[in-house]
Amino acid sequence: MPKPGRVSLHTIARRHLPLTSSSWSQEEILEKLNAISHLRLDRENIGEIDSLELLGKSVKNVYLQNNKIRRIENFECLPCVQFLTLSCNEISCVEGLLCLSSLKFLDLSNNKIEELQIDELPQSLIILDLRNNPCTQKPHYRENLVHQLPNLRQLDGVELVRKECLEEGLELTTDGEEDEEDDSPLTFRETTNEILCRSQQNLEESFTLHKKRLSDLEDVRSSSDLSSRGHSTQRSAWNEEDRHF
Repeated sequence: MPKPGRVSLHTIARRHLPLTSSSWSQEEILEKLNAISHLRLDRENIGEIDSLELLGKSVKNVYLQNNKIRRIENFECLPCVQFLTLSCNEISCVEGLLCLSSLKFLDLSNNKIEELQIDELPQSLIILDLRNNPCTQKPHYRENLVHQLPNLRQLDGVELVRKECLEEGLELTTDGEEDEEDDSPLTFRETTNEILCRSQQNLEESFTLHKKRLSDLEDVRSSSDLSSRGHSTQRSAWNEEDRHF
């Protein structure tokens, strides 16, 4: 297994730009990178979050699941992110997120978080997932999160209920008179399902694109005559890229 690396221009370009971008000018590449809204860097053996300054404020969704990330850092460059998944990494501490004042969805499931620093979580959060972290077994874990994150409406895949919020003194917006003891879920189910479905669709599209790029790469290999020394150098570069996949 190769040593985990950093987010790099090469990795971002390989996942988000077509193969023909190798002939583009630097200005063209930067223009395309600045237009990215969905940053997909899952399953890239990434150990450090870096080089995000290459992107612009268009980034709203970030997918960094299934990597080797230990620290949450360097998100100051992406202040408009609303959706962030860092599940299945090696994160032990919640930090570096307060700069994301528009963050609505945060997935930190399947990490190594033992002590949860709730004051390091943005108040804007609506959906939070911390499943399969040691911190979820701490006393009053759920109650503390509900109390300190007033906009939270779903925690660890379970929608908060009216009674749970009222017990924490949170204000609720209703469309009429309702029994305060009603345990029915808060009326944001349709919005939540839409976000989750869109997330799943994006992940599936990303995986399909990944497979297509591999197929395109094999087609280029088969049709190219790599007889010169320069072409041999290109073949080595391809082989190195395959190891990253």
